[in-house]
Amino acid sequence: MAVVKVACPRCGEVANATVNSKSDEIKKLGTSSRREYKSSCKECGGTFYYNLN
Repeated sequence: MAVVKVACPRCGEVANATVNSKSDEIKKLGTSSRREYKSSCKECGGTFYYNLN
């Protein structure tokens, strides 16, 4: 598993998202729980969800 940095969709700060490999791209990052993966922001504590390309 690899970690990539993304902008938190709730507060805009840098957050970490776990992906299968560094070549994976995140698509559809958002706050809707209809996505496949989830992570949380250390700054605001909010949960966000994403799919991989």
